[in-house]
Amino acid sequence: MQKLLKPYAKADAVVSADNARSMIVMAGTAFELQSYERTINVFDVDWLKGMSVGVFGLRNVEVAKIMPELDKIFGDKAETPLGGMFRFIPMEATNSIIAITPQPDYLKRVQEWLYRLDVGAGENGAQLYVYDVKNVKAVELSDHLNAIFTGRSSGARSTSGNTAPGLRATNIGGTGGASGGINASNYSANLNQRQANTPAQPNASTTGTGAPAAAGGKDNGIRITPIEENNQLLIMSTPGEYDSILAAIRRLDVSPLQVQIEAKVLEVTLTGDLQYGVQWWLAGLINAGSNNTGYSYDYPFVPKNGLADRTRASLGGSSPPSVNGANGLFYSFLNRNFQVALNALQTSGNSKILSAPSMVVLNNQQAQITVGTQIPIVQTSILGYSLPTSTGTSNTNNATNTGIGQVSYISTGVTLNVKPRVNPGGLVYMEVEQEVSAPGTPSSGSTNPPISQRSVQTQIAVQSGQTVLLGGLISENDISSESGIPG
Repeated sequence: MQKLLKPYAKADAVVSADNARSMIVMAGTAFELQSYERTINVFDVDWLKGMSVGVFGLRNVEVAKIMPELDKIFGDKAETPLGGMFRFIPMEATNSIIAITPQPDYLKRVQEWLYRLDVGAGENGAQLYVYDVKNVKAVELSDHLNAIFTGRSSGARSTSGNTAPGLRATNIGGTGGASGGINASNYSANLNQRQANTPAQPNASTTGTGAPAAAGGKDNGIRITPIEENNQLLIMSTPGEYDSILAAIRRLDVSPLQVQIEAKVLEVTLTGDLQYGVQWWLAGLINAGSNNTGYSYDYPFVPKNGLADRTRASLGGSSPPSVNGANGLFYSFLNRNFQVALNALQTSGNSKILSAPSMVVLNNQQAQITVGTQIPIVQTSILGYSLPTSTGTSNTNNATNTGIGQVSYISTGVTLNVKPRVNPGGLVYMEVEQEVSAPGTPSSGSTNPPISQRSVQTQIAVQSGQTVLLGGLISENDISSESGIPG
């Protein structure tokens, strides 16, 4: 106030200030003192009277960084309707801002802008988020996210076959000893289960510190930790980085597809009408009834004798059959004529079903089903005999076998391993391993039986609901015997 009065006072006027008691001492004529008093009343007013004051704390941005942004929006030089209507006082000790304005409603505008600037520019304020993973494993999802956003990964994890939600794994056992020749599988993918669920809002948030880094960068302050017990993710990042992480999670945490697999494993005896092979016999089936005179079974759909009629078109195939079997046996049935073929084979009496498993497996997971028995096989053995004993003058030869051995068990029977992979268009890629094994009669001098084995390993691609026929495994047994009277 002393500085304000000096320009209006005489050069030799007495104007002194007592800051300790907030007083001004002046000397002059009565008229001069009245003039000084009027000047003091003009400047000595309550500047906060009628003003509204708001204190806003910042969570992610430092006060020194956000003040220039506020001046651009609300400062005296701002080209906005609210320019010059505010005074901002930074409080670095508490990382907050004091806003003063004559209109109480203007404080709401300031609060909105501070919220936008505080979240959008959050470079130094890392927060803790907890995300509940819904459809996939949190450990696997964490590996993918760390590889993208932090450049760190625990490496690929081997995953075992999973069952569908609501089901449990089951081991199917039975009697083995049969061999197989045809493996027919019907694959149906449930494509309507792909739904991208909206993830829940994070249920925990604390303020922390982290290194400044852009979302998606390497060596930044992002930390992603899986919690296997609750299938959750702990994410330490800034709000801007978390938005990028959440966008990736929404694409990855989706309901997995399920594939239903129905298979039949058949053994066919190549005699009679099937003496030229199953492929040649199937090529003669037609999609209409005909006279079955001359055939050993009563079935309305029979093979045609003419080579021109043995085409793949009759069964909905896409390529002509190989008469000599050089290409093996592979049929892809696009219609329901496959059931005609199976019924015809079973009616002929030359085939039998070894196994007809049905399973449901998640997309890109391996499913295995085994029907058979385990055969004990002696791998190593050590023979030993106890020494004879003597009593008095007589010897007793009571040597006994004390040998030991190591036995392992080998599974025999029918085994089917399938790993499906479904693309968005409904095409199902399959890795199929099918094996049929059976123990034989042990040879002389050996306790281990020989095991006959026939297996198929292939990769195929079929449409959902399409049936595929695999086969071509032929086993031939020659038995030579003579009969007569000795001499």
